[in-house]
Amino acid sequence: MYTKAFDLGLILVAVLFAVSALAHEPVSAADPGASGNVALHDDLGDLSYNVDTKSELAQRYFDQGLRLAYAFHHAEALRSFRAAQA
Repeated sequence: MYTKAFDLGLILVAVLFAVSALAHEPVSAADPGASGNVALHDDLGDLSYNVDTKSELAQRYFDQGLRLAYAFHHAEALRSFRAAQA
């Protein structure tokens, strides 16, 4: 049965994945996500989670990473999260 609690659980898993990945590998200048080479896509849905940032670009990259992680595209999600972190 599909419920909002199920949705929140999946979002929590995606966020925990992102935090775990970012904690284990710091952003470096050689990282493609840090250099701004990560494309932003407007066709991935509207899932969003407000993070404490003043940067609209960082928020967009975070939301994209969340959507990609939710869709099990973990490598691309990690690139988006790293771009948000940078």
